[in-house]
Amino acid sequence: MIAQRMLIALLVIGTVSSTGCITLISNLLWVIGGNEAPAEFKDLQDKRVAVVVTSDGSGTSDATSIVMSRQIASLLTKHGKKIEVLNPEEVDRVVRDVGPGDVSRIGSRLKADYLMAVDIQNLKLKEGQTLYRGVCDCSLSVYKVSEGDQIVFAKDFPQFAYPMTGGVHITETNEATFRGMYLSVLANRVARNFYRYDPTGDVGLDAATASLPSN
Repeated sequence: MIAQRMLIALLVIGTVSSTGCITLISNLLWVIGGNEAPAEFKDLQDKRVAVVVTSDGSGTSDATSIVMSRQIASLLTKHGKKIEVLNPEEVDRVVRDVGPGDVSRIGSRLKADYLMAVDIQNLKLKEGQTLYRGVCDCSLSVYKVSEGDQIVFAKDFPQFAYPMTGGVHITETNEATFRGMYLSVLANRVARNFYRYDPTGDVGLDAATASLPSN
């Protein structure tokens, strides 16, 4: 049954339009059936959550941070159980006013129960001169606002790479499109720590690069 559903998912990938590419990747784990893995951190249920994404420890308004924060917020809203995710634009306004390092103040200003801090370091989108292959170091920290700067859940994603093997030739797509796909896969890996998901979905991820639009 799992193999049959994986085949269906890959057929869908082969026929999806370019506009649906990023959404498809974000939801691939839900297309393929199988045994679901439990959330690693379950305390976000029925809570107000602010997502703050930074690049290299600073700034939340660059393209990478904006795409990631919106993707994570969307995934938590869609798949999390009764998680109230605060509007990314509202979060960004407060962070720019307060500064990304003042967790307690950001959370208090937003009246959030939890603050999810994601930092992306050393992002590279190319391997050599001819292939797109994303890699970065990503860290995730969750703070309970009422407890100040105390981290209640943390996880690192060192050298997170996509595609996991090979790459996408530069003639097959453009950098902006590939960046969106890579960050969508990374956002999924971060967000799924907070809801149930199907781990067998990872098997077909590399095949999804076939749906990338060409230049």
